[in-house]
Amino acid sequence: MAPAVFYELYDGDDLVQILMFNGEDTLRLFRGGLCFEVEYEGVTLSDWYKKVQQKG
Repeated sequence: MAPAVFYELYDGDDLVQILMFNGEDTLRLFRGGLCFEVEYEGVTLSDWYKKVQQKG
């Protein structure tokens, strides 16, 4: 089992939200003690993150 993955979303320098996902994939979002299944239109958060890492 992989540990949870956290994404921090910023508006400029301001942290607006922290998202906690299942470490195995980004289709399961945890919030307020509940688990939600995420449906994406286009690229997933993990796909986007991999692309950003490749450019860095």
